[in-house]
Amino acid sequence: MSRITSLSRRCEEKDLATFHDLGRGGLPAMEIAPWGYQHDLIDRKAIVNLITESGIKINSYHLRYDSHKYCNVSVLDERLRKETVEAHAEHIRILSDLGVPIFVLHPSQEPIGEDRELYKEQTKKSFYTLAQVAKECGVRIAVENLCRTCLGNTTEELDELISVDPSLCVCFDVNHLVTAPHEDFIHHF
Repeated sequence: MSRITSLSRRCEEKDLATFHDLGRGGLPAMEIAPWGYQHDLIDRKAIVNLITESGIKINSYHLRYDSHKYCNVSVLDERLRKETVEAHAEHIRILSDLGVPIFVLHPSQEPIGEDRELYKEQTKKSFYTLAQVAKECGVRIAVENLCRTCLGNTTEELDELISVDPSLCVCFDVNHLVTAPHEDFIHHF
């Protein structure tokens, strides 16, 4: 079995020149992972073109997960949840047209407390809608396992969340899994 070494990389203006260096250095693939409001500030088409012109394949794009009004698909405010889903859907539509095949998505933010079941229901609604958008665009969503009090912090809970649509897959962050052996998690999924 061959493995491809890849890199998850921010896309700040000061980092853009490094893509050519990474490509010349032989990096075959990467994930675009903007932070917070970078999603709104970057020229997505220019970044995708710059990366691919550098000879690097784009494996995935990490959707908003921190420091932004529209990042939490589990939010209990239904209006905000729908706006968040639409913001994610817009990124999927734009970037899928540019050839990005996979979109990494977090199931929640923290803290998740007593209302865990309510947050899970919100996430499931969001995942279902976004899975339909991804199918329309011919791409996939990979739901990342999370840690601490976040949703998706156990194998069983992540499995429950992605069960809303069979097209959803898993992004395994080894640093986040602290509730089970890695081998068990991999075997399960």
